[in-house]
Amino acid sequence: MAGERGSAMLEFAIIVPSLILFLFFIVEFALIMYDKAVITNASREGARLASLYYPDAGNPGARRPDGEIQSAVMDYASKYLITFGNDTLDLSDIQVVREQDASGIWVGKVIVTYHYDFMILPNLLQNITGPFILSAATIMRDENQIPPS
Repeated sequence: MAGERGSAMLEFAIIVPSLILFLFFIVEFALIMYDKAVITNASREGARLASLYYPDAGNPGARRPDGEIQSAVMDYASKYLITFGNDTLDLSDIQVVREQDASGIWVGKVIVTYHYDFMILPNLLQNITGPFILSAATIMRDENQIPPS
């Protein structure tokens, strides 16, 4: 009877840390998926703003300034990203590209790159995977099809 109790303690000592580690991996994966969804939505907000008509009486081909689009992406990301105080998204992580697609239609493309810092087991996971980079790109057709000047 005493031997069985000892083996049960040994099994408990092996299983519980494994279950806790597995739980931490599940939470970390959920945070990664959530932040990926947030930067995808942030890129959509930026692309939507870039595609809107920008009235400028002196310049019919005017487009919304890149800084305004980057600011909208930053505002969205700062509200919804789960970072636990690590502010890792800055203006250099947001690219705004205006180009013509294959059919000659002007489109706005917003690319957001986010360097994810592991939060639960940072040293263990960062050493295994290296830096973890999430990115999202959204392309939307411009309302203003006059070539930019």
